[in-house]
Parts: sequence; C-alpha cells; structure tokens
Amino acid sequence: MLRKLLVLFALISCTPAFAQDVNLFWRAETTTLDGTHDFTVGDSTWDNVGTAVSLDSAAGMRGTNGVLVNGFAENYRLDPATIFETGQGCFGFLWRFTAWPAFTKIAMVRGSTTDYQFSVWTHGTSDTLIMYRGNDEGTNVNFQVTGLGLSTNTPYFIKACWNQATPIIRLSVYGSPTTSPSLIAENTETTSWTIFPDFTQTNGFQLGDNSGGISTENLHYDSVIVSGTYSDPIQNYAQYTSYTQIGGGGGSNTPRAMHYKRLMGRHATNDDQFLLRASR
Repeated sequence: MLRKLLVLFALISCTPAFAQDVNLFWRAETTTLDGTHDFTVGDSTWDNVGTAVSLDSAAGMRGTNGVLVNGFAENYRLDPATIFETGQGCFGFLWRFTAWPAFTKIAMVRGSTTDYQFSVWTHGTSDTLIMYRGNDEGTNVNFQVTGLGLSTNTPYFIKACWNQATPIIRLSVYGSPTTSPSLIAENTETTSWTIFPDFTQTNGFQLGDNSGGISTENLHYDSVIVSGTYSDPIQNYAQYTSYTQIGGGGGSNTPRAMHYKRLMGRHATNDDQFLLRASR
C-alpha cells in the first residue's frame, strides 16, 4: 500500500494538467496533422486561402513553424464538424502581430450560415479585443475585453468559450503563454441564445484575416487548441510541443494511465484503478 501511495504522489506532483475534452491540438508545423504530436477528432488537413498565408518559421512561437498571415482576407481553414460542439466548448491559439490590425476578424468558427458563429475581432487600438456571437433569432451580441495594452511582436494566448445551458460566453487573453500563462484580462456575456443547429460549414474554422481588415500587418498563429468543454484550461496546453504531453481524455491507454502502469510494473488491478482515477 505504501508503494501505491508513493506512485500516486508521483503522478499528482510530477505530471502536467491533463485535458478534459480536447478535440484538436495543432502545432502548426505542417498543414496535415501528423497523428502523433498533433491530434484531431475530425478534419486533419488545413487549407490555405490566398497566396499571402503560409506556415513559416517567422511565425513560430512554440516549435519551429507557425501560421503567417500577411495579406488581405487570407487565412487557414479547417472543417469544424465533430471538432466543435455547439452546446459548449472553447478554442484558443497563440497569437502575435507586427502592427495592430484594427477592426479585423482574427478567428471564427461558423455553421451553415454566418448567423451560427463565434468569432474574435480586434478593435481600433491594441487595448481591446471583441468576441461576437451570431444568432438567427436577432439576438446577436458582442462584448469587449479592455485594458489589454497588447504589444507588437509579443506572444499572447487568445481563448474564446461558450456554454449555452448556463448561458455564458467568455473571451480571455493570457500573457507569457509558452512558459507560465497569466491572465491579462477577460470578460463575459450572459445573454441567452438558442443552441446552434450545426457547425458544419466547409472550412468553417478560420484563422487569419477573415474580414479584409489587414494591409501591411503580419499576424502569427501557433498552438491551436479546441475543446468540447467550456471550462477546459486550454491556456495551459499551449506550452506543450506534443499532444502526448496533454494526454487528452480518460481511458486505459492515455499517457497518464500508461505512465502509472509502467510505474507499477504490471497491469493495474482494481485498487490501482482507484488510485489512477483519484490522481486525475
């Protein structure tokens, strides 16, 4: 029993925070997710729209490459079906800019019409970001996160969340995201809405200039993460260079479970499984 308790202590103190419901983890190293260090429950190949958007080392913030956007209305796109859940979830990404791209839609997930969308916009100054929620019932809302004071050539983690049952939508901005994420500012909106019927628009998850707002500014994206759980702390996962460091979800073959079995030196018994569940 003492040996089991020592193993439990090692799991709790030495392993990272694990994903609750991660549906996408993209390192932006290649357009096709590699299936080992990247992860997806749906579409696995990003499409680039335009000639001024590419994977480039100049945009890398974690690992080698990142998404470089330096052209009008150009972006990377992925099919959101099965990756995004309409009832609740969150998405986030590392983001950096060389000059402030005023009034630009920098990220969006949408359904079969633009009424079904969550999107993130810049404001006129680098002090403010905006989150927008569409709805075909005429209850579209947008709200601002102010007091940001964002700086050029500095990585941030942008996180957008929603939970229709509560109801709540939230936009959060974190500093030092590749080492020790710290919240700079966030804001929430609690106006109710009817759950979106779908997120099925082809290439409906878009990163880049989705509104034709930039001209000479460069936008950088990296470590793109989507979860089906509103409260998933995905801001903590941007520091990882492989999905295996997150271990998304439960089950007997997750990195945490396999690590536990290796420490035990045998397949876990029922008592061991109790300890494993307690360590999550």
